[in-house]
Amino acid sequence: MSIEVISRYSGSMGILTEVQGGFLVTDAFYTYGNKQMKEELAPKLARGGELIGSFALSEPCCGSDAAAIETRAERRW
Repeated sequence: MSIEVISRYSGSMGILTEVQGGFLVTDAFYTYGNKQMKEELAPKLARGGELIGSFALSEPCCGSDAAAIETRAERRW
């Protein structure tokens, strides 16, 4: 909800807020990080400005065009 309100005034600020505090950075630490990451890095991300997270997307064929990604995951047993 707060991301929607922020994005009404500034789309770019909404994206920045979501990357930093949402799934792409902070949530990834809580979901996949080890104990040290959760205790040391996540609080610094949450305080804002102490540690800044980022997200990068690149594909050899299409750079950052997410709609043109050709990579796929395949489960093998």
